[in-house]
Amino acid sequence: MRKKIGCIVQARMGSTRLPGKSMTKIAGKPMLGIIIERLTACKKLDTIIVATSTARNDNKISNYCKKKGIKVYKGSENNVLKRYYDCAKKHELDVVIRVTGDCPLIDSKTVDQTVEKFLKEKFDYVSNIALRTFPRGLDVEVFSFKILEKTVKEAKSKFDKEHVTHYIYANPKKFKMGYVKARKKLFRPELRFCVDTKKDLKLMETIFSKLETNAEVEKVIGFVDNNPKLKKISITQEEKYRDKRGNIEQITLRPVNFNDRKWILNIMNQKTVRKNSFNPAKIKVKENTKYWETKLKDNDFKAFAIFSGKTPVGLARIDKKIVSIAINENFRKKGIAFIALSGINIRECIAEIKPKNTASKKLFKKLGFKEKKSSKEKIVFKKK
Repeated sequence: MRKKIGCIVQARMGSTRLPGKSMTKIAGKPMLGIIIERLTACKKLDTIIVATSTARNDNKISNYCKKKGIKVYKGSENNVLKRYYDCAKKHELDVVIRVTGDCPLIDSKTVDQTVEKFLKEKFDYVSNIALRTFPRGLDVEVFSFKILEKTVKEAKSKFDKEHVTHYIYANPKKFKMGYVKARKKLFRPELRFCVDTKKDLKLMETIFSKLETNAEVEKVIGFVDNNPKLKKISITQEEKYRDKRGNIEQITLRPVNFNDRKWILNIMNQKTVRKNSFNPAKIKVKENTKYWETKLKDNDFKAFAIFSGKTPVGLARIDKKIVSIAINENFRKKGIAFIALSGINIRECIAEIKPKNTASKKLFKKLGFKEKKSSKEKIVFKKK
């Protein structure tokens, strides 16, 4: 039996930093209207529902939806988790897509990509935000109704009830989680395209004064890149407002640049990292500089900087199909390595590990690698 897939867009008028933002007009249209229009381009959706609250000031949202023929559900103002559950139950959804009403550049291709991964690989939860490689504002989360029901029953804290999926990604051992990595042109986690402040709004107004409201995100990124002032605003706003997802720091992945070499050297020379390396000698500054000067020009080499919040915490590399990862010893045992490598294309790669490196053996097995060769010096894992 075919599963019914629905996108629930949560929207409200009450916002501390920018009151009424969901209905604020951009290019002559309410922001919520732009989001719905962009979502209608999705190929994987059966229905789109706006979930607002029963609060009086949210009547503006429900009245707008009714006028435009958009499905709308009114539920709890503060228990947004319950609102989602009741909305999904009423509309008999099997698969729920979560989008928020402050993302006027939501991308239909990214939504479809996330849904496809969820359906194909049978995850409990798939998103492009637990590991951030996309610009902020293209945020998509997909989960089953069964998982939503389980979350409603188990989540007890006020924070979990206010933030729909926090309980899920805060308990990775309870749920099978998947991560979607941005395609090449969208791999821009430093950019911010959501609307939380007046500066964010001004940025969107400027973009849509020059581009159509249904413009592809790749075109928007090109426009911003060609306008240094806009690019600076987007990056500065993201740096300023990037924060924790509850008690969990946001994990972000981006390509390494030459300026990263200093903090990378500090991590690579930590005692635990050197111990697990096949060459335990400390790396010298000149050696490190020469390495990055050479490797960043190598087409067969890819390196990704891993951040927890604003803090650089690790390095993932693929060098001629050999994958490796190093995490700051102060950030280990938090699942960061698994999240980071889940967001990188590591198919047909191999991993070479010292036999006593138990943590890495567990990590690569969890990622689907199979042991192919073993000796006293190293174990070789391969992923197909």
